[in-house]
Amino acid sequence: MIDALTWIQKNIRAFGGNPQNVTIFGESGGGAKVLTLMDTPRAKGLFEKGIVESGATETMGETFMTSEVSRRVAELTLKNLGLDASTVEKLQTVPYADLVAAYDKALQQAGEEFKIVRPLSTEYGLMWEPVVDGSFLPEQPVRMTGSRDIPLLIGNNRTEWESFPEIMNAARSQYDNKNTWSDTEIDKKLTEKYGARKDAKKLETEMSQAWFNFARTGTPSAKGLPKWEPFTEESGAVMIFDQQPRLVHHHDDKLLELVTAARKK
Repeated sequence: MIDALTWIQKNIRAFGGNPQNVTIFGESGGGAKVLTLMDTPRAKGLFEKGIVESGATETMGETFMTSEVSRRVAELTLKNLGLDASTVEKLQTVPYADLVAAYDKALQQAGEEFKIVRPLSTEYGLMWEPVVDGSFLPEQPVRMTGSRDIPLLIGNNRTEWESFPEIMNAARSQYDNKNTWSDTEIDKKLTEKYGARKDAKKLETEMSQAWFNFARTGTPSAKGLPKWEPFTEESGAVMIFDQQPRLVHHHDDKLLELVTAARKK
């Protein structure tokens, strides 16, 4: 990703862009990557602003790998391939599928050794993720002490994950016992039911215009939106996108108190 951003810096003018006004954005895992890049020293100066949609780098705790854990994963990967430190150069000849299988197994083994619960699960295990090595990634991005000078537009949906069981159960009742819908079928069904209404189109226009203006100017403004104040610890200003968008202050304080208390347990 850093190489891609470097390429953009070198070539963006050829597409009519400004290398001093690059905005990166992502949704879900893509949003987590934005947060990680914001706290990566080597990415400094390669972009100016970030947008994160329903993305996070932690789940009730700081979950990116430490150097200790990543070294153990590397040791277990070599062991699963029948290699050790003296034969590490043979990794260059290992088929990709075998390497991935060995690494996936090592993630599970290391998670069990270190008693690390896999995010969004109740079982031990690790995921493919960055490593907090103190250099390339100096700290857990959730702390974000190295990126407080970067303008960030960040938010989430009101009911993240809530509709998934209903959608999956509806799909299961209509199809043979296959474990998934194709992407095209999902998009078609959801658009027909939820995405074609006038109020949805209005919301789409307001949000996309705010996103574009934030990328262009640093101010997320749009026709129909009240003035969007920056979030600070004192103001707690948050824009609620609904049939009638509104700016509220400290609306999630009670929820954040519950989350903070849970993290301390």
